Amino acid sequence: MKKEPLTELEELVMRTLSYFNALGVRSLTLLEFKKYLLNNRSKERLFDIQKTLSMLKKRGLVNQKNGFWYYTEEKNTYPERIKRAKTTLTKWDKFSSEALFLTYIPYIRSLAVTGSVSLSNSRSKSDIDIMIRVKEGRIWISRLIVTLVSYILKRRRYGKKIQNRLCFNHYIATNENRFGPPIIHRVVSNIHIPVWDQYKENSIESLFFIKPNKYFLSIKKYLEIFLEKSKLGNILENIFGKIQIKKIQKNPIGYPKDLPEPVIDSGNLIFYYPKVKKTQNKYIDSLKKHGLRFRTN
Repeated sequence: MKKEPLTELEELVMRTLSYFNALGVRSLTLLEFKKYLLNNRSKERLFDIQKTLSMLKKRGLVNQKNGFWYYTEEKNTYPERIKRAKTTLTKWDKFSSEALFLTYIPYIRSLAVTGSVSLSNSRSKSDIDIMIRVKEGRIWISRLIVTLVSYILKRRRYGKKIQNRLCFNHYIATNENRFGPPIIHRVVSNIHIPVWDQYKENSIESLFFIKPNKYFLSIKKYLEIFLEKSKLGNILENIFGKIQIKKIQKNPIGYPKDLPEPVIDSGNLIFYYPKVKKTQNKYIDSLKKHGLRFRTN
């Protein structure tokens, strides 16, 4: 008997589940489907998503247990999700105090948490991924200060010191509208939690919003004014940029060839691209397994 073709929403739901499977999240709640539905279809009604999942369950494609939906062959995934959600809460507690110093570093304008913590899917040994948005033309000064200060404070991920450490894997300038290439943009736009914005503090809707000391922010402001008026900012940006670019080029891992090479006026630095490419390959494999084709849009 010929199988009945999937509806548009059924296919979209399965693509979303495949995508999060590739990210290591093997079961999703109804609200998570609503939030993360691919292709910007978040306006779909909760009722319609629930109905679609029920239809997919009748067809034997997905299953549900304790509020978590998963592919039928992915058995007993929800207990692990519950465990990781509890672990993630402890990391948020840690993050609130550990990352506060970042708000006082010159030219940093906003912070967002990405990766497993933003997905409530952290293991106990996981680090905390952070995306840092900086003033246009000051990405290298900010990155160097972040690296040095976080190392001195023992808060940066380094070598085997990973658990609860901060991982600064994405720096982006304020004038950049996209988070990077298509697959990078999808990952970050779907899965990131803003935690601080220097100019939009009252509009940040997050339970984990960071509230820095206004006195220290004033010191930061006057330091930036001094750096700009004295032209020292331009000098340091060029010097620090050349030093860091040289180090990146010598890194044995290598900067991804399908991304623009880091230059002095770079506005987007990404240091987790190999992992994202690996995730995309897993996503493609999951789609094939469930009779779906990979699409870039």
